[in-house]
Amino acid sequence: MKKNFKIILMVFLMGIILHVPVFASGFHAGDDLTVKKKIHSTLFAAGNNVDVSSEVEGLSFVAGNNLKLSSKQDHLFAAGNNLHLDGVSSKDAFLAGSKIEIENSEIRDLYAAAEEIIIDSSIRNAYLGARKVTINGEINGDCNISAEEIRIGKKAKITGVLRYPDKSDIHISESAEITEKSTYHAKEINIEFGLKEFIIGKVISFLMILITGLVFLAIFGKVFYKMESFDFDLSSILKHFFIGLIALILIPICFVVMIFSIVGIPLSLVMLAIYIIAIYLSSIATAYYFGSHLLKDTIQNSYVVLILSLLVLFLLELIPIVGGFVSLLSLCCGFGLYMSVVKKTMK
Repeated sequence: MKKNFKIILMVFLMGIILHVPVFASGFHAGDDLTVKKKIHSTLFAAGNNVDVSSEVEGLSFVAGNNLKLSSKQDHLFAAGNNLHLDGVSSKDAFLAGSKIEIENSEIRDLYAAAEEIIIDSSIRNAYLGARKVTINGEINGDCNISAEEIRIGKKAKITGVLRYPDKSDIHISESAEITEKSTYHAKEINIEFGLKEFIIGKVISFLMILITGLVFLAIFGKVFYKMESFDFDLSSILKHFFIGLIALILIPICFVVMIFSIVGIPLSLVMLAIYIIAIYLSSIATAYYFGSHLLKDTIQNSYVVLILSLLVLFLLELIPIVGGFVSLLSLCCGFGLYMSVVKKTMK
């Protein structure tokens, strides 16, 4: 079992190393990012203010605070605070943000979710979810809307069916052209979740990760003992944190790149499985790393160390606000520890 585990980890790392050059040419990141050149592969762009006007021979993945897009690609995936599409051409567009504005664009199928969506473009089919939706463009098919407030402007033209909730506040201009309108009843689901259920759920969650950690310690004890050998100071903790953070970002990108090649599909599935498992086990690594160093002078039993450190980590994550930062630290640091163990094992 130990041999198979090492082989899988080796294949996992080889997948990352071999595929970094593949997406590197289409990978762009920066605070104020502008991408104009033609991309001969899949595009990955991320930053605070992102402006993309490229012609992409593949998929476009764009994320940031303020996005300005006028790109041409087969399929567009974009998420951010403010999205402004002007002159975009895409077969399918999947958008998420606070405010989405689309004008002078040609999109076959649009899937968008935001606080507010404004459309003044040519869309074939639209699937929109927002608090407020304004349409003043041409929908050459069906337009499906889930929103509290809907405004259909005087230049709007919908050749298919306009579907919207019967309780929506909708205003349709007399000049708008709509072939057919249809309403549906959106059911409200109220779920009562009391303190008792919350506590039971948290306790069960803790017991599950605790049992998993004890079993993992029993089977792969050497993995934990290698963590004990790592230095324990601020620089080491930050090193593991940033290794984990970078790996958490890069591995899904590798997976996306590999999934589009027939040869890479089996390896990408193995990579995805290990990725998910490592995320789930990250808190175990973090708890043991901190516990083994902080309690080494008082407790010698590794199982007791793991139990106590997991309990402390669990209680810290329950604290409002602070718990969120602790969870982030636990995830990234634990993932980085596993990566460091693999690196040390392969030497």
